[in-house]
Amino acid sequence: MRILIAVDTHSYSENIINDVQKLAANTWADLTLLGVQPNANAAGPDAKWTKILTEFHKNIIAYFHEENLPYGSASSDAMTEINKGVWEAVSSGRKKLTIRLRSGNAEHEILEQAKEDESDLIVLGCTKGLDCEWEGELLLPQKIAKKAECSVLAIKEQKPTNQITGFLDQTSVSQDSLELINQLVTLHDAGLKIVGL
Repeated sequence: MRILIAVDTHSYSENIINDVQKLAANTWADLTLLGVQPNANAAGPDAKWTKILTEFHKNIIAYFHEENLPYGSASSDAMTEINKGVWEAVSSGRKKLTIRLRSGNAEHEILEQAKEDESDLIVLGCTKGLDCEWEGELLLPQKIAKKAECSVLAIKEQKPTNQITGFLDQTSVSQDSLELINQLVTLHDAGLKIVGL
């Protein structure tokens, strides 16, 4: 399983790391921790972004006991440019944890990264309420969910999860999709409602 964790500079992104830790522990997935800096012509990774990504990476690693740690250490200080406007640092371990920073439009870069990674799931946070803003852009998680070729988990800011609603919109539902829903219900000890579209 491959999970893409898209983060921005707001507190709701920090809050999703707790869910990502549990999901990673239950699935032993390969992870890509993605930040998108808006300056498409940046000569290098922004210092603010490297600090944020390093902290998120440390928080994911800290969840595991050392003997059970599937991911190795990686530092965003050691990021290398792999393409124009794309930098990364990859950890070594039994499973892969990649720190990646891209430059440009958030929607485009998240979808492009998910396609490159052949992600099974995109996880991102957003503001509470109906707006569901991401980095000041309205409805970005909904746009990602509509266009992504994989499942998308949008976690709203500071709201306990009591009920999970799964919308199954494909004629054939994969075992991976059902397993992801099961993992989320288990992680949150929540109720489940399945809606067929």
